[in-house]
Amino acid sequence: MKKQFTHLISMLLVVALSSAMFSQLVPGFENQLFSVFALGFIVAGYALRNTIAAFDGPSSVAASYFQNYVSGFDLNLRKILPELYRRYNNQGREFIDMVLAMGNYRMSDVSVIEHFEENLIWEKLQVLSGSAGAAGAAVNVTLAPSSLDSSNRFYARVNDQVLFKDGSKGIIKSIDVTTPTAPVMSIVPLKSANIIPAVANNETVIIYSNIFSEGSTQPSNAAQGAYLYQNGFQIVKESVGASGTQMTDASWVETVDGKGIKGWFNKAVTFDLDHRMAVRMQGAILEGEEIDNPLALDTLNDNASLVGQGTEGLFPLMRRVSIPYPYSPGSLTTTDVDAIDKLLNKKYAPAYVAGMLGQDVDIELTDVLKDYFNFTGIDYTTKVANSKFFGGDADGEALSAIVQFQYFKKSQGGRTYCFKRFGALQDPQTYGAKGFDYTGKAVWIPMDAKVNPKNGKAIPSLGIVFKGMGGYSRKMEMFDIGGAGNGPKQTPVDRRDYYQRSEIGFEAFGADTFVDMYVS
Repeated sequence: MKKQFTHLISMLLVVALSSAMFSQLVPGFENQLFSVFALGFIVAGYALRNTIAAFDGPSSVAASYFQNYVSGFDLNLRKILPELYRRYNNQGREFIDMVLAMGNYRMSDVSVIEHFEENLIWEKLQVLSGSAGAAGAAVNVTLAPSSLDSSNRFYARVNDQVLFKDGSKGIIKSIDVTTPTAPVMSIVPLKSANIIPAVANNETVIIYSNIFSEGSTQPSNAAQGAYLYQNGFQIVKESVGASGTQMTDASWVETVDGKGIKGWFNKAVTFDLDHRMAVRMQGAILEGEEIDNPLALDTLNDNASLVGQGTEGLFPLMRRVSIPYPYSPGSLTTTDVDAIDKLLNKKYAPAYVAGMLGQDVDIELTDVLKDYFNFTGIDYTTKVANSKFFGGDADGEALSAIVQFQYFKKSQGGRTYCFKRFGALQDPQTYGAKGFDYTGKAVWIPMDAKVNPKNGKAIPSLGIVFKGMGGYSRKMEMFDIGGAGNGPKQTPVDRRDYYQRSEIGFEAFGADTFVDMYVS
């Protein structure tokens, strides 16, 4: 079809030139044919427009880099600006860019990401159901399985004073561990006129103190446990290549983002390869999971098993351990902020919290909270928040300006929240594709970084770990191989391929204090 239109245009051009020559011999002849040629060129132009205007199919495919994005005829037909317009901006890769820019990454020379996090220093009790006792009488109450660890240890001790929901108080007289998985506490009321109330299944009883007689011995020991965080790595790769001929083809594009490029292939190596790698790395730290399916094989490596490979990203981790907060779109109010604040209080969360929002929840929440953005002391609060999350130096201020968080504080003495809309959550090629609900998702992360007592460095709430040892870093390896181009000729093949790879893992600290806000 395209050839037919090209032939039509050629014929019209020939006829036009012939008529121009003939008009010199026959005056007025050009006037008679003008309308015919005008109509012919309009028809040809319309046909050509419908031939080249649209590109049907995906924007990217699994293939070597395309050479023929535009034809020579297109270049001659109209003037093209010498700058390549980035119509899709950063295409949703801003989360990994922010984490890396903030310096929240480290190197590791072991294959497992590990750190310890302290548990709570004291515990409430979950008990099984029981009947009420008589006035002043002891009652046996069995601890629920949720109050025991994997070794059947528990927090309750003899002489602990306990408080029930109705205000009744008692003292633990003894604990029977004949059945290790179901310890039985004997509890007596503090006052002879009081009774130990009936308790429902999994009802909560709190320990508020203990009491001992004069000259008594010490209670049994108590120990604060620690949670071992573990995660793995995954290897991410990308490739681009071209023949020697393609590598030496000039392009009408001169610059991208102010940086000079020569030809489409050079753009592919300089910009596209980095961007695709960044998006794949971001996907690993957001939605990555460890593989346990024996059918998952690396077919490019002799069907090597992928079991045990992969890193658990932010979203799967939060679904597993974080505070869930479902909501209905269109129903958000300021009370939702209060509810989230109460949930954070239960986790002893700090005064500054950062939010990563999808566009739908961002639009709704911004409208709901418009009256709270301009609170007294915004400048001070911003500076404090920057010091907590970005570091208190000039670089921290610059990073904060780049990230462009919005700040709000709902009540005096309450938490300061900073949040922004993140492009990754509405990227139409990934999480924002039709049928996915990430646009209505919000992740709230405490931003009060802890200080490592050994080196005095702040420990962020989340970060990235790369494999490396000595002078060898697998953060972002780039190498090339081939028989074309300026590099060494390793093969007789007239092409050169460029490769990138990274061995990356995600790391979060205190993820049980994060709030996972999602559409119910």
